[in-house]
Amino acid sequence: DSIPCPYLFLKKINNFIKKKNIDQICDLGSGFGKILYFFGKIKKINIDGVELEKKIYDLSLNLQCDKIKIYNQDILTFDLNTKKYELFIFNDPLKNSSDLLKLILRIKKNYKSVYLIFINLDFNKQKLIKKNLIINDQFVASSNKNIFFCSMKWVVPPPRIELRIYPYHGHVMPFNYRGAWNWL
Repeated sequence: DSIPCPYLFLKKINNFIKKKNIDQICDLGSGFGKILYFFGKIKKINIDGVELEKKIYDLSLNLQCDKIKIYNQDILTFDLNTKKYELFIFNDPLKNSSDLLKLILRIKKNYKSVYLIFINLDFNKQKLIKKNLIINDQFVASSNKNIFFCSMKWVVPPPRIELRIYPYHGHVMPFNYRGAWNWL
């Protein structure tokens, strides 16, 4: 089912795009193309749309122009490196939270730095993005009417601890990677 993005959210996304100086967007699950139309035709920003349902894709093809390219593909297998995207937009096209996690992990694998915007997520998907991404901003109108502005979260490993045995003392002394003492 294609659910259009509320106009208020389009304005919020537009402000975010201006603030971050973004000029290459990918709308994953573009539906009939409301987001494509707003950013490609009205705001003149480069935007690609990916829509799986053939009927909806065919109806959205009339939007294609020099700023808008539309692909009839599954967002879970779409080549994320088609262009160097700076922002991915999701208007909750996925039925399962596990598919959303797969998609987030694929994006993390392909991009070190990129923004992601999620629209109208249910509670479980909200928990998933909060666990795997940095929430830079959010607006929640109700439990299923919301928008989250996210960026990548990278897990930094804890400092390495080395154990050294000193022959004169005969005991183990723990050091962290900077050479400071760590008392156990």
